[in-house]
Amino acid sequence: MKIHALVKRASVSVALCQRGIQAVACMVMLVGLFVLLMGWHIRLSERVAKINASLVPAAPFTKRPDLLQMPFNATAMPPTWQSAATVKAPLTSAVAPVALRITMVLPHPEQDDEIAFKRYFMQRGIAVDYNTIVFSDDTREHAALIARVRATRPDLIYTWGTASTMAIAGRFDCKDKADHADDADCRAKNKVEKVEKGDAAIRDIPIVFAEVTDPVGAGLLPTLDAPDRNMTGVPHIAPLAMQLALLSAYRPFSHIGFIENPQEPNSANLLTRLRTQAALRGWKVISVSLPKDNVKPHRGMVGDMSGVADMADSGGTGTAVQQAVVSLKAQGAQVLYVGTSTLLAFTYRDALTQAALDADLPTFCSTESILRESKCLYGIYSNGNNVGAYAAFKAQQILIDGIAAGHIPATPLKRFSILINLPVAARLHLYPPMVLLPLAQLVPDMPAGPEGPAVSAVPTVLDDPVDPVDPAVDAE
Repeated sequence: MKIHALVKRASVSVALCQRGIQAVACMVMLVGLFVLLMGWHIRLSERVAKINASLVPAAPFTKRPDLLQMPFNATAMPPTWQSAATVKAPLTSAVAPVALRITMVLPHPEQDDEIAFKRYFMQRGIAVDYNTIVFSDDTREHAALIARVRATRPDLIYTWGTASTMAIAGRFDCKDKADHADDADCRAKNKVEKVEKGDAAIRDIPIVFAEVTDPVGAGLLPTLDAPDRNMTGVPHIAPLAMQLALLSAYRPFSHIGFIENPQEPNSANLLTRLRTQAALRGWKVISVSLPKDNVKPHRGMVGDMSGVADMADSGGTGTAVQQAVVSLKAQGAQVLYVGTSTLLAFTYRDALTQAALDADLPTFCSTESILRESKCLYGIYSNGNNVGAYAAFKAQQILIDGIAAGHIPATPLKRFSILINLPVAARLHLYPPMVLLPLAQLVPDMPAGPEGPAVSAVPTVLDDPVDPVDPAVDAE
């Protein structure tokens, strides 16, 4: 009995000892975990202190000695566009800031691009004085246009479209900075019928363009990645291969109609590229050229804030556009491709799309205004607000960050939007395929025209407001 009692007591003692060892081990583990957490906390505090120290504002950069930098609103800037300027603290100075001077050269009154451009600077508190010059795209007025622009003494020039940019900047391979009045080669490349003394392109003032279809093909830049001149900007058109893929996704069109405008330098280049891409697919391009003598710039758009010619008073140009549409239909065109022509896609867009609708000819468009405001059936485009904001960001890099324009790639946006005009589809009995509906933004109402206000031609379920966020197709 005594032996049994001793063994039992020994067992209890061993169990208690094991429990004690476990308790000690637990305490050691807890102490070790506490030390580890404290170490992490100290290292994190050190990193935060370093980050805060790096945000101490430095002396602001100014392009001109009299230019004071205004405070920025970093939260309003897209994350991928943020630069070092967004973390600089506001200046505390009693001296009023001197505004930057930006001259805008446009073929029409201000649109979404220009509104977004100005809003970009306003949201960041950057003072800017704007001068807007409306250019008629008439090549005979290049000398007068350049004189007007120089008279504004701009820090930067903003141009919209190929024709306006070419009139200001000229080709990249015309190197004469002072005067190429005797240079026949430059005169031909710039398509200036009469070059007078002092009619040289502007090369000493930085230029930022918006909505230029093909800067390289037009001769404005040698490459997009390395502009290598005092100019950069934002091409806005989806790659032509992507456009034609969408064009054929709607219906298997194989005969493409195209109207060439001899007054616009981009028109012939676009037709050449269209023929090349069409040949790869076994398609046929049917083209009609507008008569040069009958194509006149729409002068009324200087004072008309809409900038669009009235179909009832289109004159010879409107009639020529309508006749070109009828001719294309008679020659077997199955769809009309409308590229980035100011004359066709903006000024005479209503005459063009109405003529196509009357001829039962579908239209595919590559710019936003003709898709939203007129009767184009469908297309793919860059949003004008995004184009304008991106152009403003590049202008900020030049004027505030001090980066040379030639070192800023003329990169386009990476995403594009698809739009389908449902009333036009109903009128033509060409309803969109189901595969496109989830990708596209749908226009539910017919744009207003001379016959009366806008009317709906689709079921009421589509009358609800369209999602303001455009569905987009990635260009990559």
